[in-house]
Amino acid sequence: MTSSSKDVNQSKNQVNPWEAYNFELNNNMTVDVTAISLYAEHFHMLVILEAFLKHDKVNWKTLNEAVGNNIPKHLLYEIPAVTSQVVITKMVKLGYIEAKEVIGGLPEFILTKVGLDALQKQTFQTLSATSFFNYQTHLLNKELGALSRRSHITSVGVAIIAVLSFIVSLAATLKVLEII
Repeated sequence: MTSSSKDVNQSKNQVNPWEAYNFELNNNMTVDVTAISLYAEHFHMLVILEAFLKHDKVNWKTLNEAVGNNIPKHLLYEIPAVTSQVVITKMVKLGYIEAKEVIGGLPEFILTKVGLDALQKQTFQTLSATSFFNYQTHLLNKELGALSRRSHITSVGVAIIAVLSFIVSLAATLKVLEII
């Protein structure tokens, strides 16, 4: 194996599913990881925007407290700790919130017109709920697939037993009639 193919294989194993979406087949992104990451990101965006319902300006601490207090606990344990910072940075770049420099301190954030519009239209509430229920549907589909396979195996077993039962009853009937 050449060193370049080793590098490619090693980079495949180091894919971070919480970064940009990449649906190529060789990136270790499973449907589960994609579904939960979309839900987590949308929920983070929802919580961050809703932090502005209480304050006109918020700082890193306030945003992180909002995330810590409002994100479901199962998500907090399943996602990397830096997800909040990544989502906040993404929201600044997309224009939902704006960072204002504070001399000698961490930046403060204000809600932009685009962010207010998204909050009023409940865009991220809808995206978060949709992502969550899509993920739940995906989990149910996996369970139903397994149940379907078990049902198929059971029905084949029952058919085999029915055929064997028929053969035994036919043999018993033929023996009673003294044909065999």
